[in-house]
Amino acid sequence: MAALNGSCVTIPCSFDIDRKHETDLDDTCRALFTYMDPVTNKRKTLTAGQQMIGSLREKDCTVAFSPVGPEHSRPYFFRLECNNPLKFSFENSVHILVQADPPSPTVTPSPLRVKEGSSVSLTCSAPAPCLSHPPNLTWTPNLGRGVEALQENQDKTRVQTSVLTFTASHLHHGQKISCSAVYEKQDGRPEVSAETSLTADVHYSPKGTTVSGLPSAPVSEKSKMTLTCNSKANPPARNYSWFRADGDQETLIGTGQTLKTEASTISSPFFCKAENDYGVGRSPNTYLDDQCVQCWTATMPQTVEGLSGSCLTIPCSFNILKRYEINLNNNCKAVWSDKLHYLQLITPKETGDVTNKNCTSTFYNLHFNLSKEYHFRLDCPNLLKYTFTTTAVKVVVKADPPSPTVTPSPLRVKEGSSVSLTCSAPAPCLSHPPTLTWTPNLGRSVETLQENQDKTRVQTSVLTFTASHLHHGQKISCLAVYGKQDGHPDVSAETSLTADVHYAPKDTNILVSPSGPVPEDSTVNLTCNSNANPAVKNYTWYRADGAQETLIGTGPIIIIEGSKVSSNIFCQAQNEFGVGHSKKTQTDVESSEQCCGLSTGILPWSLAAVFFSGNVICLALLCKARRSVKAKQEEDNTYMTLDRRQVESSEYGVISKPAA
Repeated sequence: MAALNGSCVTIPCSFDIDRKHETDLDDTCRALFTYMDPVTNKRKTLTAGQQMIGSLREKDCTVAFSPVGPEHSRPYFFRLECNNPLKFSFENSVHILVQADPPSPTVTPSPLRVKEGSSVSLTCSAPAPCLSHPPNLTWTPNLGRGVEALQENQDKTRVQTSVLTFTASHLHHGQKISCSAVYEKQDGRPEVSAETSLTADVHYSPKGTTVSGLPSAPVSEKSKMTLTCNSKANPPARNYSWFRADGDQETLIGTGQTLKTEASTISSPFFCKAENDYGVGRSPNTYLDDQCVQCWTATMPQTVEGLSGSCLTIPCSFNILKRYEINLNNNCKAVWSDKLHYLQLITPKETGDVTNKNCTSTFYNLHFNLSKEYHFRLDCPNLLKYTFTTTAVKVVVKADPPSPTVTPSPLRVKEGSSVSLTCSAPAPCLSHPPTLTWTPNLGRSVETLQENQDKTRVQTSVLTFTASHLHHGQKISCLAVYGKQDGHPDVSAETSLTADVHYAPKDTNILVSPSGPVPEDSTVNLTCNSNANPAVKNYTWYRADGAQETLIGTGPIIIIEGSKVSSNIFCQAQNEFGVGHSKKTQTDVESSEQCCGLSTGILPWSLAAVFFSGNVICLALLCKARRSVKAKQEEDNTYMTLDRRQVESSEYGVISKPAA
């Protein structure tokens, strides 16, 4: 049975006994779950808080233990003990496996393939090892009603289920549907959760059918063009048809996703149809005229963001009808009109070369009331005056700068690898791009001003360094500082990431417990510690006998008798990136000799002087006592003798040596 660390576990249990003991099954009976102690080789009883759920008189030994921890991961045997001859240990066992993380729930059916309009029932199932605290199941997004139930498996364990029912729509196609199982703990620690997701595959007929390839305005007669029929469908549309609408009559004029034609042949409204296995989609009627208004175009970003008190550059270029190009001169001005109020014009401080059709404009000292949508207007001192109403730019003025972007994030590398981190921050004002600073300074950085696809700019800084285990867990930050032109202080924004450097075990060492000299034949705990990422997965122990190394154990901890560790011992820690070795360790063994009621073993030489002084004082008092006793021998028969003993301790031999 799998159980969650810090939570409870319910063990389903039932039993049968010999008929002759049926009458012994009474209220004095107890259910015990025992295990074999690998150290003492004796049976012990599970000590976690036990709550009897079943009735032993009904041969139901179901029991709950709470809370359980990793130390409870082992096989357990059920034992029935009554205050009568009925005492029996059953041979079959249950293996409790305590895990740190809960299992991921199961979502069925997976994959989810349905037709639009079908009723869908998704079932999420999660183990419920603790009957009193089953997991709480939650669906994301909330597509419909979920019904939860606690169901019983064939082996009597339980599983929490939630059935989500909804009607499939094309809007669900490609959507991630998740089920989250939240488990509470009974040891006071926070709850934990696990999640499982699937992506909906909804089959539906073509939607949103449109015609693309049209100019932004009517075209001249005889103009050739290629039109495309677009549609959203699953599976994709496989048949396309083009029609001309003449009143109520629809005339087929072509097939295929694209249509090549001349404006004069499609002066009437036309449309296209897209078809797949599930239906047909139709585009709206489309019209073409014979005017070349599409020759007047302006290109600019859809949205630009600026910082209050700073400057803002709007990238811009334009095209005009060729016969008007003669009117372009240095006296032409680039101005911008409010989309809602065309007569409200603002003039930038700096503009590009209008004669080269460059209308890039820079505004200084931005304030919040400039946050609007604008059209570009070309204003020349002649016939050339035109507002490009088919294109607009949205200006957004903000108080705080955007946070820079740091890539790659997260940063996961192997020690010794070359790392290149890129910090990117928008540069809304070309004349005053942000200054980028890395903390800490791990290596060389190079800054450049790069151009986006929409002609806006971004300031980048590339930091290059070699990954070290010293960088693991270190916070690496990029700070973007923006200067203002209205006299206010600079403002900044920062983005950080934490380095995840994988490296072989470092600083491998042995911890000896107890740390001082130990009595002979007592046990010593040796623990192998190491710093590694990912964590060490294999530990091995060796005894060094000269040039020979003998394997003596595995695992992070070994227990050895004191008499067996007199030689050098070292451990080896290994993960998938390498191996680390500890220094050789030797443990002192204490002697069991006694002197004058005090134990003498392998004592530190620093205590020799203390014992020497004690013996001198002891002998002096003894001599005085003997004189006193001799004087009073006739009155008091009480006396004391001090016999000389032979000891093997070299320290004692030095202390006891007579003066020359």
